[in-house]
Amino acid sequence: MWEQILNSFPWLQTMGVANLVKKLIRDDLTVDEILSEVRQSTQYQRMFPGMVDVNGQRRFATEREYLDTVRDYRDVLIEFGSYDPAQDDPLNYTAFFDAQIDPNELKQRFAIYRELEAGSDELRDAFYVYAGMDVTVDDLYQASVSPEFREQLTTAYDTKVAGSSFDYQTYITRATERGLQRTAKVLQQMQRQGLVTGAAVSKLLNVDPTFAREVMGGLFSSDPADTGTLGLEELLVSFDYAMLASAATESGLEMPTRERLAALRQAGVDRARAMRAYGQYSGSKEALRGMARRSGAEDFTQQMFEEASLLGKGPALDVLNRAVSQEQSLGRSAGSFSTDLDQGRVAQSYRR
Repeated sequence: MWEQILNSFPWLQTMGVANLVKKLIRDDLTVDEILSEVRQSTQYQRMFPGMVDVNGQRRFATEREYLDTVRDYRDVLIEFGSYDPAQDDPLNYTAFFDAQIDPNELKQRFAIYRELEAGSDELRDAFYVYAGMDVTVDDLYQASVSPEFREQLTTAYDTKVAGSSFDYQTYITRATERGLQRTAKVLQQMQRQGLVTGAAVSKLLNVDPTFAREVMGGLFSSDPADTGTLGLEELLVSFDYAMLASAATESGLEMPTRERLAALRQAGVDRARAMRAYGQYSGSKEALRGMARRSGAEDFTQQMFEEASLLGKGPALDVLNRAVSQEQSLGRSAGSFSTDLDQGRVAQSYRR
């Protein structure tokens, strides 16, 4: 009879109640009576702590349904990197039952949180710059799933904005603080990837706040096209690019002009690509200048490099194409800054 019961209720095998069940079989209890006894055992309560709600009602018709649901929860945790086998405990899942969050909803909530982690910088920066509120990803997540909290957050923002004096200096100072945080995070990621040195990261982390504010203020107010000042996100992106390039000044690079920063953004040059390019150029600029001069050009400046290599257009591209062609024809190496011709354009290894 033990085998028959085990086939019908395989979860009994992992509960450690074999001796109890066999005793109840010897006492000639029915299957229903045996299950009733098992469900009152300490082992059962340990394995199925969420089977019954606070009102004493069973949440699941069978133990198999309960275990299938726990498995689905576990699969979601594994998918989003939040599962630790060493910490797995049946009690961990009762909070989901109590909150009436099924596995599908749990997956949706994880997806929302991941999206906020990856794409909420702009919103969190706005909270800080305009209202002085340091809103976290957790705060935004709570606002996304709780209408009550969302209303509280909105009210707090409106109150802060209405009750504080907001002038140019406050705006630039707060924008600079957030801009430096952004750039430091990006540079630290690039350092882990071997794209920049620790010295470059340290240089940015220790940048003079006054200098950083001057950069931010200059980007904000000096529009070369005379089309007005930049919006917050556009301003922070420009500052980000400027500081990334500035981080390489230990190798003699210049900070790009605002016109150049706007052109890089419009060309779709992302931060990682720009930093790799500036990093390679900083180590090979003298070789490139020599190539250009040997081909008849007066010089090959950083501005020409940006035009030819990052933007892929303009007279500088012709200069670099001509220089590379001549070096190739003479059998010379271009040095660590590897270049070749690709359908009339200069292609670098890091862009492939």
